Amino acid sequence: MNLFRYAITAVILSLLVSCSTTNPIFEGYILEKKESKVYEILVISNITKDDINEKSKEELRSEAQKNQTAMYFTIDKDEYEELTVGQQVKVRHKKFAAETNPPKVGATKVEIIEESEQEKNVDNE
Repeated sequence: MNLFRYAITAVILSLLVSCSTTNPIFEGYILEKKESKVYEILVISNITKDDINEKSKEELRSEAQKNQTAMYFTIDKDEYEELTVGQQVKVRHKKFAAETNPPKVGATKVEIIEESEQEKNVDNE
């Protein structure tokens, strides 16, 4: 009987772990910031700093829409003011996104991985 209880407990625990509530993470570079009724950043993955410096915003956005490697994130005002275009970020976000291209979703946390070239130049002056 004890073996049966342990087996049931193991199955329940494995189901709970597999259905965890952690938010997904999206990593990339901030290409654009928009402020209207909400504060938004456009983050594109699978690009390099060279891409940001050598290609136009329209070209990068078009490629990202085609390859589905971009997302708009709504963030709070304090985060919006802290972030700059060109920064590499890791965004933890809600699971469900608006069905737009690129998708729009609420961010729960934004972590700066690498500063933008613009900020590095200001720091060195």
